[in-house]
Amino acid sequence: MTAVLFDTNIVIDYLAGRVEALLELEYFGDSAISLVSWIEVMTGVPPDLRPVVKEAISEAGLVILPVSDAIATETVSIRYQTINQRPKRRLKLPDAIIRATANVHARLLITRNTTDFFGADIRVPYQIDAAGNVFNALPQST
Repeated sequence: MTAVLFDTNIVIDYLAGRVEALLELEYFGDSAISLVSWIEVMTGVPPDLRPVVKEAISEAGLVILPVSDAIATETVSIRYQTINQRPKRRLKLPDAIIRATANVHARLLITRNTTDFFGADIRVPYQIDAAGNVFNALPQST
């Protein structure tokens, strides 16, 4: 089965009870998140609910991948490329770290962020409009 890295938005959707996110997490067996995604998720959680959210992330089978020297080096390369390409598409540091984590660990990145992430090694399983409605939902295959 494909090794995957879930972006922050999919994890937040899962924690909010969005069925599409749950289906994605259930489909892929080798699932992980970047330490950056974990920080982004936990920052939005009140302190008294953090143990519950930590447990939910663990029960979902999500391994938290730390930022290694290899990931830091890949992040620098990604940021350099996005700053120096034309037109400029400066990737924010957290997104660059998430992308670098996927690259270094050879994982398919699963996200709804089509502005910052693109390419053959990205899966956008569904999108959500301003009203909260799901559209463009993909079947669980890569």
